Amino acid sequence: MTSNTLRSLDEAFKKYDTLDALDAVHAGAEALDVPLLAIYGTQDRVVNTDGVRDFYAAAGSTDKRVTAVDFSVYPGTCDRK
Repeated sequence: MTSNTLRSLDEAFKKYDTLDALDAVHAGAEALDVPLLAIYGTQDRVVNTDGVRDFYAAAGSTDKRVTAVDFSVYPGTCDRK
């Protein structure tokens, strides 16, 4: 993924709503050619953890790792009960 692609993704987040922007990111996952570390919380109620794993699987990077950690959110951020 080049800096032009990153700029395009940044523009997508500004131009479209978040879900449309995430669709654009997922659609470009195969073109990703930089190291990737995907981390998600096992009890996360905000982020779709299947989406994280799907993005990781689709990413074109040869240097990638996905890690699940035992937490839902950082204290004070998006903590909805």
